[in-house]
Amino acid sequence: MLLRLLETRPDDIAAVAFFASGWDWQAALDVVARFDNVITVRPPTPFNTLLKRYGWPTPWTLYCRSIKVSALNRAYRRFPGTTLTIGISADEKRRMKPDDRPTWYPLVEWDMSGPDCLAYCRERGFEFKIYDRLPRVSCFCCPLQGVSGLRNVYTHFPKAWQKMLDMSDSWFMGKRTLQDFDEQFSKERWLE
Repeated sequence: MLLRLLETRPDDIAAVAFFASGWDWQAALDVVARFDNVITVRPPTPFNTLLKRYGWPTPWTLYCRSIKVSALNRAYRRFPGTTLTIGISADEKRRMKPDDRPTWYPLVEWDMSGPDCLAYCRERGFEFKIYDRLPRVSCFCCPLQGVSGLRNVYTHFPKAWQKMLDMSDSWFMGKRTLQDFDEQFSKERWLE
């Protein structure tokens, strides 16, 4: 979204906010570093502190998402009179929410799906090789990635997997611990 806006409507961009959770993929941080004037927004309480207090977020208790939205809303309020522009892709329309603020979803308007956006970025020199292994890139420890996503982190990103194991031994996805998944994945690997 940002690349296309910079190409087609650069004067319409008041500010760009990036939420840095502390659980970000380095690949995402590297992309953000390529742009000037990006406001980095952080949670008021580090996510690792919240992890110790509440355990892992689950698909049913995504405290991390509500903290992200609140932090980004605080950043938005610094620019009164601007239109809130949200990068939800055309294949994620279900995530659009009514808002009392002027809100624009350009990727939906341009009918750009997630794969369309990835192709657009790659045409402009942004590789995003992480998408070759993961269908969605959010926080590296996102509970919404499901077991297959966890397996991909385990298999292709061992440093991230080890970091997750070191962070907490509480329940993950409301069912099992990451140590349980680690044992399962190591057995699967052995059977290959």
